[in-house]
Amino acid sequence: MSSSITTPNINIQISDSSVKWIIGGACFLGAAYLFYEFVIKTPKKEIPLPKEAETFSNLPELTPKEFKDLNFNEEVKKKSSKAFNSEDYTSAVRHAVICLFDIIRRKSYVDSDGTNLIQKVFRGKTPKLIFQNMTPSHVTNAESGVIDMLEGFAKSIRKVHMHATVPITKETALREISIVCYLAEQVENYAVLVKPEMEKVAS
Repeated sequence: MSSSITTPNINIQISDSSVKWIIGGACFLGAAYLFYEFVIKTPKKEIPLPKEAETFSNLPELTPKEFKDLNFNEEVKKKSSKAFNSEDYTSAVRHAVICLFDIIRRKSYVDSDGTNLIQKVFRGKTPKLIFQNMTPSHVTNAESGVIDMLEGFAKSIRKVHMHATVPITKETALREISIVCYLAEQVENYAVLVKPEMEKVAS
């Protein structure tokens, strides 16, 4: 199947797989922008992202206005919905965070948490999970960006909400849960267990 874009003199056919990569790429750039803007808090002038990333960060998939508008990962949404609907926004984010790290443990069989979990699962010479088929073959190192986001998330949002009760607004909760949903979806869909032959390549 394919989609088509028609102008008075041009008819462009776009395959469904191409549409998928375009949308996926836009979401990745948008999520990266949100992550660096609100998690890492890098000054805008230092963000190594194209200007389009800020535009993509406003996609409804990444910047929901209500809980029902959250996208990407149903498990995270289910775990955080009760607290959110009770207006306990800090607990809602905490439940979302716990769910994300539960997903990583479940897929990797690694019993750890926080930054240690991310490093044991995705870093080093013998990672337990690697990301595959995230982007078209000619696009490289996207997986490295997701791992960086996971590690930065563990050091920031997770660390804050698991060790302190910090009052946050509904808007902040939606933004942070949206980031969790996006990261959880990447792990669920694209992270696979490293096989012995893969370990040789990784080392």
